[in-house]
Amino acid sequence: MAAFSPSPSGDGSPGSNLCMTVYEVRIEVLTPIAVSAVKPEHPIHLDALLLRLKAQRLGISDYTGDNPKIEIPLEETGRAKKFYRASAMFIDRTNAKMVRDAWVTSTSWLDCINGRFVKIEKKIYLGAGPYRQKAGYVRLICTPEVRFYFAGDPHEVADLLEDLKHTGLGIRTTVGYGQVGDIVISRAPADYTLIGPDGYPSRVIPAKEVEKPDPKWMKAVRAYRPPYWWGEEVLCYLPPRHQYLPVLSPAELIAKLNNA
Repeated sequence: MAAFSPSPSGDGSPGSNLCMTVYEVRIEVLTPIAVSAVKPEHPIHLDALLLRLKAQRLGISDYTGDNPKIEIPLEETGRAKKFYRASAMFIDRTNAKMVRDAWVTSTSWLDCINGRFVKIEKKIYLGAGPYRQKAGYVRLICTPEVRFYFAGDPHEVADLLEDLKHTGLGIRTTVGYGQVGDIVISRAPADYTLIGPDGYPSRVIPAKEVEKPDPKWMKAVRAYRPPYWWGEEVLCYLPPRHQYLPVLSPAELIAKLNNA
């Protein structure tokens, strides 16, 4: 089960100051995490994971638009634009790499069943639709573990994350990518729920909620609450690629160029 180690300042009992404590989630990754190679990059956010897991547990398939809001055990922040104090995914870049993997969809199984079990009278159109034949590739993040940081109820978060062992991280988990092992939650060494250790945003943050942004922060129009493929989109500051991908940070790239 997902393990929670109580911090000295919060024992998990009612009335304890859990919400004032920041927690770190460490998830053991057993197989590479697959991410899209064609869609805009969007790192895995803890709030999105918890929302999906809670919806699945409640048997809700549509949690967008006018459907009932699903509560997740995270603390909210922000003035005009409310968002969660929960980071996107962190990886240890020294122990990670990224590779590509090809995939193919085929309708050859139709030839096997045609005439044996059923008689297909009409020609199956293979250019589009559910029987489209296609090929492509995904990017695979090979890392032994991922980390998240959050402020909220660690017991409820641990309980929801236990369901992650039956689904996984990233895309194409049904074919074995993104499988997870041990999940451990403990008190975080520092608050990285919004800003990471190198001063970059650790999650998507609405630009209007930041009083003094750093000029080096990346900006783009994004959703700031899960589900990120549906929510309101505004100008946001984004977590850096080197937080969730095994690539050089801007400072490391500049140093490398200067030493070339």
